[in-house]
Amino acid sequence: MSGKIIIVNRFAFCFDHGNELCHLCDEDFRFDNNNSAGIARALARKLGNEFEAENGFDLQERQPINIYTYGVKPHTHHRGPQASGSCTEHSKLDCQKCYDWIRLISAEATGDGIDAVRARVIRSG
Repeated sequence: MSGKIIIVNRFAFCFDHGNELCHLCDEDFRFDNNNSAGIARALARKLGNEFEAENGFDLQERQPINIYTYGVKPHTHHRGPQASGSCTEHSKLDCQKCYDWIRLISAEATGDGIDAVRARVIRSG
């Protein structure tokens, strides 16, 4: 375990395993990711202020994401413990299309659509 992290579209993950919640590294980045990316505000705008209560969803206990299942290509930096990542489909750093966390988390919160199915498949793998 290197202690490095990878940042993709403002979300942090352990570099070695790609996990947002990594039991091997004893890290849980969900709280910081939710706050730094403004997830709660964005979901309230998209789903309404009571989205958690209405959907029986707890944002702080949501399913963690593994960035490597999304095909991220890590880019390590010569200094420091952080890396960044680009998508394999567009070769774009912090690709908004491939790494749209609000869409993915709102699909989990509501259980709607292909994104909800994709989230369950990716996170259970």
